[in-house]
Amino acid sequence: MAGELKEENKEQASDLFFGKKERRRYSLNRNFVGDYIGLEYHPVLQSLVGKRERVDFAHTVTKYDRRFKPSKLDLLLTAKHLTLIGREKSKEKANKGQLVEVVKRQIDIAHILSVGLSPYQDDFLILNVRENYTSLLETPFKTELITALSKHFKERTRGGILQLEFLQTHTITLKKTRFGGGTRQISFHVAGVSQRAELKPNGKVLHVTIGQGLPNTTRPALARPPTGYQRRVDKLRTSTRKTPSRPAPPLHSSQQYANSHGITNELPTSIVDRRPSGQSGVSQISTGNASRYGGVPTALVQGRVEPRGADVRPAPRPNKPKPPAKPRLYPVVKALYDYDAQDTDELSFSAGDEIELMQKRKLMTIEGTKHYCYYLRLKRSRLDDSGWWQGKIGDKIALFPANYVQE
Repeated sequence: MAGELKEENKEQASDLFFGKKERRRYSLNRNFVGDYIGLEYHPVLQSLVGKRERVDFAHTVTKYDRRFKPSKLDLLLTAKHLTLIGREKSKEKANKGQLVEVVKRQIDIAHILSVGLSPYQDDFLILNVRENYTSLLETPFKTELITALSKHFKERTRGGILQLEFLQTHTITLKKTRFGGGTRQISFHVAGVSQRAELKPNGKVLHVTIGQGLPNTTRPALARPPTGYQRRVDKLRTSTRKTPSRPAPPLHSSQQYANSHGITNELPTSIVDRRPSGQSGVSQISTGNASRYGGVPTALVQGRVEPRGADVRPAPRPNKPKPPAKPRLYPVVKALYDYDAQDTDELSFSAGDEIELMQKRKLMTIEGTKHYCYYLRLKRSRLDDSGWWQGKIGDKIALFPANYVQE
């Protein structure tokens, strides 16, 4: 039932983009996980949206400001709100100077006017809010986010359909500040084959260029075909059964002698014919033994004769013992889902793969507190225990999401 539900979710998500947006090759069949932050390790985030509120989607997204400068925010989606949470230095005396989580924006789902996307394979989405400013976001899990958002919008508005606008150019309404409001534009272009978007701000316009993706009519693969290895084995078995048996060759002189003396334990001619030259077995006759027993093979006299049958084959050689496995220095975790790396410092793996867990906390040494805090804001989830662990597959050491594996 769980597998059928996952396939149904993929199919519903595919319907939202079918014929309208190009798809990414490695994200088309990705399973929906929901929590990509690890809320169980961050109770503060849960408390900011309500301890009793169920979070259906949680991920650290990239948000762009009026100057198109990126920053990292935690996006939490519940049945009522879409909440963006950032970090600021505390002004309280007890925690003065420390980074604390604060709600940057909370949007009532019913107030979302539309969601803008491009027709290409990029990860940008534009949240247009009724009588309010626009949020420009980027997330590799946009399909899962929009699927969940569309579901809650329908529930929140009692049957309403979330408007999805697939355009090459979108207009962004800025937040009104002391510097004023105004608008910006984001223009999308396709060129080359790169799957990573290239951003070029030019005044009030942000140009986003990305390579060609899969056709917008591509559907997720709901069932995997059998591997080529299995098909070759089946073909081999079929051909073996249908191979016609060879005609029996003429009897050897020793066999004629045995038959003339009434010896019934004769060698099958098929076995004699299948024995390759130089191979030891009952089909080979020793001259010395034949002279001792009047030309009758020793194997025949002692009754050591293999049974009749066309499937008799020589005994296989014993396999060489496998070398002992090298002891692992780290504990091993097992992957529950497939994951395709979104960055160069991440691991890619498939469900069932084993990963050596090196540490549950990605620690880095950065000179100076100022630089540390800046990097902490950009890649917070990579530096603490918010769900990103460091592991090893083969010779590669990189990060991977903790909620994709089982200890």
